[in-house]
Amino acid sequence: MGAWREAAGNPGYANAYTEKVDLWVAAHPLTPPGELLKRAEAAIDRVLGERSELRELWNDEGAGTWLTSVDDPRRRLRA
Repeated sequence: MGAWREAAGNPGYANAYTEKVDLWVAAHPLTPPGELLKRAEAAIDRVLGERSELRELWNDEGAGTWLTSVDDPRRRLRA
């Protein structure tokens, strides 16, 4: 998720694990095409959708934290 998490200009967090991506993004500023952002959001919608097997698996385990972490990139894409 690294590069696209910053694609819309709304990074979620920075730490030692994201440092290389953060440096690359800073050196290569861009405005992602609207279609790319729409496709990213559609992918998140599929993962969170009622027919998602991944969501079903997480529901078995208690999905609260997982849903929050998957919804975070969507929130930043919309910002």
